[in-house]
Order: sequence, then structure tokens, then C-alpha cells
Amino acid sequence: MSKCQSVWVLFVAMVAQLAEQCFCKAKVACSTHARSTKTRINVIIPIAATMVNWATFIAFVQKQGYESPTRILDKEGISIDDMSAILGALGNRTALENIRKSYENKTTDYIQLIFIDDSANMGIAINSGLKVRNHGNFNIISGTLTQYIDFIIVHSRISSPLIRYANDIYTLLNKFGLKECFADYTRETHEDGIFTLRHL
Repeated sequence: MSKCQSVWVLFVAMVAQLAEQCFCKAKVACSTHARSTKTRINVIIPIAATMVNWATFIAFVQKQGYESPTRILDKEGISIDDMSAILGALGNRTALENIRKSYENKTTDYIQLIFIDDSANMGIAINSGLKVRNHGNFNIISGTLTQYIDFIIVHSRISSPLIRYANDIYTLLNKFGLKECFADYTRETHEDGIFTLRHL
């Protein structure tokens, strides 16, 4: 077993409240997307996500006799503050290649995200693997990054009634530094600012 492959086994992640930086990015993403479209369906705000305890992770891996899992990130200038960093550290390719292949390899399963939206639209629960709980005027949505990407890919098409919802979540994930998870897809913009994703 190679050192990089061993890191997969040694991976430790902690679920914690989303960093303030991510909240700021999300607000910018929502407001920017709102201005680019004539109609808004809802506002989606992140409230929690998987956060990596890098100090513990690094110390544990090095104690086993392996090099720091952040070395592969340093080679490409990827900050550990980037949400995609853990995806880059897991795998036997370069960090960027690991991120680009993370959805295919399902390392995206290791990241959990929780959002609040004010639409109270339960369509997302019926048409995805995401867990949705309604609280009157708003929903709390939770799932793995894999499940969110599944939802985005399926519903980022003109025929889907949830296309704007999928577009909003895609925009937020991009702001979180997860753009490369969609490296196998190209974005095509249509009227009213909506966009579809097409597999390359």
C-alpha cells in the first residue's frame, strides 16, 4: 500500500459550524446570482459543513510514519482553508487531479453540508437523495457533497422545475472552492441567467 493510499485509511474529519468566511462567500454568491436573474425562487444559506481538524489529522498521519497529508496540497498552492483541500489530500494523483476525480471516486462522500432555504419547497426532497426537513416557512437540507452534486447534475437542465435551485447550490459550491469537482462538465448559460451543465 502506497503512502497516498494509506492516507485514505487514516482520514479523520470533524463536522462543525461552517467558517465565517464561507458564510460571507455564500452571501455574495446569493446576491450576485439574484442580480443576474429576473426571478428569485429562494435564498439558500449554509449553516454547517464538515471541517477538517488538520492539526490532528497531520499529527496522526505523521505518527504512523508517513509524510504530512498537506505536502501534496503545498505543491500546488492549495490552502487548507479551502473546502476542497481534503479532497486534494486523498488519492494517489496530484492534488488538483484528486479534486477533479473526487466525484467519480466518491471522496465527496466525506464532506457533509447543511443549508437552510426559505422556499419551503419540498420538491428537492422528492427529486433527490438529500434529506429535507420542513420547518414551516423554511427547509433544512442536509447531505453529502456527492448527493448535492448528483442533484445539481440531474436538475441543471432546462426541463427541470428545480433548475434555479440547482443553479443556486452550484454557485455556492463554486464559491466554497469546489469548482474543480465539476471539471467533467461545461456550463452553458441561457435566458434569465439560468444555466445548464453538459458532460464533456
